Amino acid sequence: MKALLHLAALSPKSRKNESDCLRNWERYCAQHSFPVLPTTVEALRAYIGDMPARVTAGTLRHVVAAVRRWHLEAGVDDPADEALLDELRRAQRRCRVPDISPCLTHDLATVINGIPDSPRGARDKLLVLLSYSGRVSSPAMAKLDRGDVRIDPRGMVLDVWYGRRKRPVTFGRYHDTRYCVVSAMERYLRRLDDEEPALIRACWHGRITTRRLGLRRGEGAISFRCRNAGITRRPMTSLRAGMMVAATNRGAEEYAIMRQQGYSRASAVRQLQARLQLKQIDVVARLGM
Repeated sequence: MKALLHLAALSPKSRKNESDCLRNWERYCAQHSFPVLPTTVEALRAYIGDMPARVTAGTLRHVVAAVRRWHLEAGVDDPADEALLDELRRAQRRCRVPDISPCLTHDLATVINGIPDSPRGARDKLLVLLSYSGRVSSPAMAKLDRGDVRIDPRGMVLDVWYGRRKRPVTFGRYHDTRYCVVSAMERYLRRLDDEEPALIRACWHGRITTRRLGLRRGEGAISFRCRNAGITRRPMTSLRAGMMVAATNRGAEEYAIMRQQGYSRASAVRQLQARLQLKQIDVVARLGM
């Protein structure tokens, strides 16, 4: 049986998500007259059988894990067994797969062109282009230091945290500097007039402070700029999917996409391509027509 992480090992965001999962579980038990704590394997089995038509696989898995961890933290026996986990795995394959609306190149241009030329605007342009070009997450952006950036005439190497490991990601220069992540980094660095190590910073009254930008504020800045451009559904996912579409249509190899976007397995690239229905190269896009 798969071991569960201790509650203390979870991040604040994961703990908040777990609280939401437990509230969903309590509502389900109240509606169906099931015991909440301790619960029974029959209640979990009923939950698994009832939910897949309305939720994603991730939600289903997280709720079951939250209930199990809640029992263990309370000193109560784990209500799950191997048979239940087998049912959970089968149920996840039947779950709804959320749609992805990729942010295509003309959408990206609309986002970037709508950001003003200001200190905050220079930072936000960099955040959007990092998310698009290198699948850099908000937690990874928040951890970036100046020492993680190496720029030369050919491009830029950025040491980025993907999961628990830091990997160097190479960005080449793009001919149009408005949409070039290397040029955006250079413009942003010129705005910094101190020697503080933090790279991505909070802005206050039109100036860049020395305080590191928080995770939620980084996500909020990207979402705000995308919403202003009309991209309202899951902006971070849309940006990353947009790069996948552009790279695949232009004939990039799976390994090159995997390295550029920080995936550890080529199968993850193929799965995302399948979800985006990129089963064959778009010849017109590849020719630049």
